[in-house]
Amino acid sequence: MQEPYNYRKFTILFVDDEELTLKYFTFNLESVFNILTATNATEGLALLQQHGDKIGIIVTDQRMPGETGVQFLEKARKIQPRALRIMATAYADMDATIAAVNSGAIYKYITKPFDYANLELTLRRAMEFYIVQQERDHLMREKISAIHRMMLTDRLLGLGIMASGLGHHLRNSLVAVKAFLDLAPSKLAQENISIKHLQDPDYWNEFYKKAQGQLQGIVQFLQDIDGFVSPPDARFDDSVDVPVAFRESFTSQQKALDAKKIQLTIEPSSGIPAIKANQKLFSQIFQTLAREQAALLPAGSKIQAKFRTSSTEGIDGQRVIVELQDNGPGFPDNALIRLFDPFYIQPETPSDLGIGLLSVFFLVYHHGGTMNVLSETGKGTRFVLDFPAASGNQPQAGKADLSYLNRVFEIEGALERMLAN
Repeated sequence: MQEPYNYRKFTILFVDDEELTLKYFTFNLESVFNILTATNATEGLALLQQHGDKIGIIVTDQRMPGETGVQFLEKARKIQPRALRIMATAYADMDATIAAVNSGAIYKYITKPFDYANLELTLRRAMEFYIVQQERDHLMREKISAIHRMMLTDRLLGLGIMASGLGHHLRNSLVAVKAFLDLAPSKLAQENISIKHLQDPDYWNEFYKKAQGQLQGIVQFLQDIDGFVSPPDARFDDSVDVPVAFRESFTSQQKALDAKKIQLTIEPSSGIPAIKANQKLFSQIFQTLAREQAALLPAGSKIQAKFRTSSTEGIDGQRVIVELQDNGPGFPDNALIRLFDPFYIQPETPSDLGIGLLSVFFLVYHHGGTMNVLSETGKGTRFVLDFPAASGNQPQAGKADLSYLNRVFEIEGALERMLAN
């Protein structure tokens, strides 16, 4: 019969100064759980630092040389606050244990010597609780991400309505302006006026070029806004190797990166599955990111890229995650909030209206993925792009939302039952 939970998904850390107790604990429980052991608090904290989120349950004896179990758990909580903490104690230490429970330092206490049948049951319930808790946290992050995407989508749809309403009138006006600029040199020639004979020909040449450039910029901006609102009319059935597409896209922007001596380091990766995508549109994601990095980062900056996979049981399938971390100045909080605003003016590049990152966001969105930006002033910026490994176009929204809600209710029900026991 298949277990309802994967009890080896996370590890149990057991800390006790008695070697024989550690040996019997491992012998009796290693067939069900992954177990790490330590003979004192110092070793236990070192293992916590090393394995981090992989440890879901911490079991410790109260009476140990040096630090007591309560003192160890207080430090462990700072390193891995979400791990469930269990105190193993004799009846003589009951007062200390009760105090620890009341202060919220531990999840449960168990008495020594161990009854391994009951201990296994306790650890199973604790692991189930931790797994469900992790899944709930994942769902909450997904919910916040979905709300963020909805806000951005709503903002852009409103912008699209405005652009489509005004675009026709603006383009008519721009056609007249462009016709005037295009005809200006020939009209001057008909009037037998040479620009070389003007008092300041350089000024008029520069003015003419600038006006043409600004006009083209307005037309391109309207086209960009118009193109982001609806999903692109393209097929999403190309099998794309994400690390390869990333390297090729950044290589195409190498000249801009080299001009500012920006170094790109790509961590070695293996076992990254291909995704279903539109090859051309997918490459634009990283090409645009490379251009944005080249424009915003100061000279001599460094960018580190890495690829990994992620999956959460019962929620979604395998996903491919691309992380891009730089050591630049980062964005202040007020700028980070408006990072995807097409009218946000970057302080370093006033001519850049922020349309580049908005286009990246929606290209990722149209591939069924998500994009998050984490930044802190003085500590750089991290772009996290998350793509489904096995699907092309986004699933039907109704079915996806229904499946998501069913999972939310299932997780909340499981948590309520566990808390009631």
